[in-house]
Amino acid sequence: MTGTITSSAKLEIQSNYTGVITPNHPNMEKQIKVAVFLTEIENNKIISSTFLNEGWIRKPHTNADLNLLAVKEFNLSLDNLDKIVVKEIYAITF
Repeated sequence: MTGTITSSAKLEIQSNYTGVITPNHPNMEKQIKVAVFLTEIENNKIISSTFLNEGWIRKPHTNADLNLLAVKEFNLSLDNLDKIVVKEIYAITF
């Protein structure tokens, strides 16, 4: 791939790439590696957090709730749903 800037400030890029680029559609499935924590919150401040689990979660579409998927995948209690924090580490879309 080469790029040049012309006098009219237009960037021209030439490439000999012949592969297929797949667009990221909103309904593409994701595999997400997450870390799950149980937090204790007082006065809108996190007082403490405890690491619960790390692993892969299948997210079938963009509107799926990551917290609910983590509760189901790691067999956590729904009673603690408001205290659970799920952080995405890595994601693969296919």
